[in-house]
Amino acid sequence: MEFDETILNKVKKRLYIEKIIDSKSYDDMKNEMEIFSERVISLTPNALQFNKQWKETFDIDVFIQLMRHTNITDIEINHMMEVVFDHLLKCCAPSQDEAIMHAKQTLTNTNGISQKVSQMFEIAYEIIEDIERMLNKLADDMEKNI
Repeated sequence: MEFDETILNKVKKRLYIEKIIDSKSYDDMKNEMEIFSERVISLTPNALQFNKQWKETFDIDVFIQLMRHTNITDIEINHMMEVVFDHLLKCCAPSQDEAIMHAKQTLTNTNGISQKVSQMFEIAYEIIEDIERMLNKLADDMEKNI
């Protein structure tokens, strides 16, 4: 039985995120968070105030400082997840709201900081990909109608 390459890549990414959190690889974590943040911003490239607000609330430097100097708690991770999913709710179609809220609630109840963060990134990237597909489809449909 062959593994779907997409699934295999998701598992590898999840394990990588868990590893960098567990091993306290601060620079790698910062890099992953910056890549993620840029991907989120790319959803709304012309919404300057909206993206500024994202950067202020998804504060990578504060998270990395917490990693360096304290033991990150579930409360802090849950807050980060809330920031991520609330922002994505504003970017997506209302038909996706229930699924995003369910994912957020499910992750809130997940045990283990590294597992929670790696799953948050995985789900958030899936949401971003769905939004990108929808935007591309809309652009294609508009182009056909011109």
